[in-house]
Amino acid sequence: MPTPPLTKAEALRRIEAIEDALRAGHPPPGHVSPAGTHGAVKHGLATCGLNGAIGIEACRRAERAAGRLIDWSLYQP
Repeated sequence: MPTPPLTKAEALRRIEAIEDALRAGHPPPGHVSPAGTHGAVKHGLATCGLNGAIGIEACRRAERAAGRLIDWSLYQP
């Protein structure tokens, strides 16, 4: 069964959750995180109730549905 498409509203909610996690200091994919700190994608998607979502592909899917990119520059180590 194919994955149902994301609504724009749900995609924006997911992107905002990831960006909130970046602002809170959770690192983006590819950055080494301090011990015990979840990455922004994992933390942000879990906030949306998506514990099983695949990180980068879930981000790309949300970006396509929302019509905007995640602002990874919000992460300030």
